[in-house]
Amino acid sequence: MTTSKSELARLKAENARLTAELSKVSTAPRRSILRSIAATLLIVLGAVLAPIGVVTAWAGAELSDTERFVETLSPLAEDPEVQSYLGDQIAGAIEEALDPDSAVGTLLDFVVPAGDEVVPELIASQLQTVLADQVRAGIRLAVDEVATSDAFPTVWDGALRAVHSEFVVLMEGRGDGALTIRDDGELVLELRVLVDSLKPALVDAGFGLASAIPAVDKELVLAEIPGVTAARLAYSAVTTAGALIPWLSLALVAAGIAVSPRRSRAVAVAGGALVITAGALALGLNIGRGVLAQLLGTAMPAQVSQVIYDGITGVTHASAAALVLIGVFALAAGLIAGRSAGAARVRTAAAELFGSANRALVAGRLVSARVPSVLRRSGWVFALVLIVIALVLFATVRPLTVSGVVITAVVAALASLVFAVLRGADAPAAEDSAAAPGKAPAESV
Repeated sequence: MTTSKSELARLKAENARLTAELSKVSTAPRRSILRSIAATLLIVLGAVLAPIGVVTAWAGAELSDTERFVETLSPLAEDPEVQSYLGDQIAGAIEEALDPDSAVGTLLDFVVPAGDEVVPELIASQLQTVLADQVRAGIRLAVDEVATSDAFPTVWDGALRAVHSEFVVLMEGRGDGALTIRDDGELVLELRVLVDSLKPALVDAGFGLASAIPAVDKELVLAEIPGVTAARLAYSAVTTAGALIPWLSLALVAAGIAVSPRRSRAVAVAGGALVITAGALALGLNIGRGVLAQLLGTAMPAQVSQVIYDGITGVTHASAAALVLIGVFALAAGLIAGRSAGAARVRTAAAELFGSANRALVAGRLVSARVPSVLRRSGWVFALVLIVIALVLFATVRPLTVSGVVITAVVAALASLVFAVLRGADAPAAEDSAAAPGKAPAESV
């Protein structure tokens, strides 16, 4: 009887133990699924915010940083299409201020009094027309000479700096200047800023009348803004978002990878999502180029608007290209580091290739036999240095261009390849050896 009771107690204890273990086994998949869902949501949200962060960071910098704005638009001064367009606008403003017909007429009235028998009125009128046309031609010639001279970029940069400084002052509510917002919501630029900057250069170019140009009272309507308050709120919102969203995007993607039960799969998902969202941004920028030309219509030649658009959005294009390349590398790394049979075969083949190359270098005494072991112990240092160099280049190289991004990526890839060859191959991982065709793990990337 006692034996039966002890046996019963043992069986109950065993049953309780098995029930607890079964509960753990059944709960683990549910937790893994929840973590996967959370990781996917975080990664997708971060990837969606990445291009938004690029645009807001670019807009915030261009709106609030005068030197960045000048740096972006400075190259336009050397473009022939832009030079011609600016020449037309400046010459028109000077002609309107001087009024050659009136000025020449006043001069002729002084030199040739009315009723003069030597110079009949008809001849005086024709002479006035010819002289006025000559003045206009002189204005145009002088402006064209200045616009294509080596001095024009300096004048252009000075005008841009003055205009943007006025804009920042206007948006931050610190005063008024060449840029003003009218009561009807029009943002206007007084051309006196550019004309005053050009006067010395026009005189040097041989247009002596430039010193006598009166104050230019012509304005260019740049945009329509419903109200100063709304504009300033938008300015503040964009500059704040530009400083926060990129970091928020990075934090979300990193959190998603950290939360995921399968890090390699999470890295691959993050890479694929970045490729899609950054590719969509690049596509949108290309579409916007044609849309802008259509919206401006006859207000600005299509070639000029496209040159200006390319100059303004060049950094954004380059940033989108950088995100696409990062996404491609992350996608490839995540897939290769996965548990699938294909990933294992790729790792094994790469290890054999790098190992053979390393052994050949060591055998030929081109590399010390101690180098592979040193690099295997300090591989993370190389990765850290490579990342830091890429980030420093991305943050400091100006202007940032698509070609510069591609060159940086190629150099980084080649450096990684050289490191892999010098490092040699580790011993094959057990799971790689076991992942033969037809024996792949049940769960694959």
